[in-house]
Amino acid sequence: MKNYITEEIFKDTQCDFSSLRAFGFSCSADFYSYAEDILDGQFKLLVRISKRGNVEAKLIETQFGEEYSLHLVEEARGELVNRVRKAYRALLEKIASRCFKKSVFKSASARRLILHIEKTYGDSPQFLWEKSPKVAVFRRRDSGKWYGVLMVIPSDKLGLDSDRDMEIINLRIDPNILSGTVDNEGYFNAYHMNKKHWVSLNLNSAVPMREIYDRVEYSFSAASGKMHRSRNCADSKHS
Repeated sequence: MKNYITEEIFKDTQCDFSSLRAFGFSCSADFYSYAEDILDGQFKLLVRISKRGNVEAKLIETQFGEEYSLHLVEEARGELVNRVRKAYRALLEKIASRCFKKSVFKSASARRLILHIEKTYGDSPQFLWEKSPKVAVFRRRDSGKWYGVLMVIPSDKLGLDSDRDMEIINLRIDPNILSGTVDNEGYFNAYHMNKKHWVSLNLNSAVPMREIYDRVEYSFSAASGKMHRSRNCADSKHS
């Protein structure tokens, strides 16, 4: 039976394996496992996470020692099944919040960039809008200004002849070099930002990581408030 609850909770997440033992998971050669009683011991929730981070969860009805699955039938209603579904979801959400990180961005470049920013500047991507789950911002702690906007967008938004998803980061850039930087392959006129002071960098392109890191460094400095101030960004508060 399809487990729509685990799919929903763990969608676009990545397991932080280092946190599993602290939560209470045990490790075998093939997977991590965890068990906990719910609803005063009427049920036992068994959770298994593969070494690739895939999550499986099942409920055992303690009295009979058999698997219970009615909570996975979306149409099922009733006091007991509602209580079971609520407790089941609550425990899985707890595991997700403590042992998983949001992982909307799939490319190796995006993941390396996120790790670099966390290590260098101490900032993690902030997902600010529920209606835009594939948009995250990086902002300075001192000025509160954005210096990066990480997005997954259809490539035709940048004028390409395709609607395939691509990962980009919008960065502040020196207006004096902007026109010579945009090549419509690695660099594009900024999507959804001030096109005079921002550029969209294609993370699925051949732009070297060292070059991307250098662009982030400039953008971080420009967001300090001590460099030229851009006025018409998507959100003027963070311009």
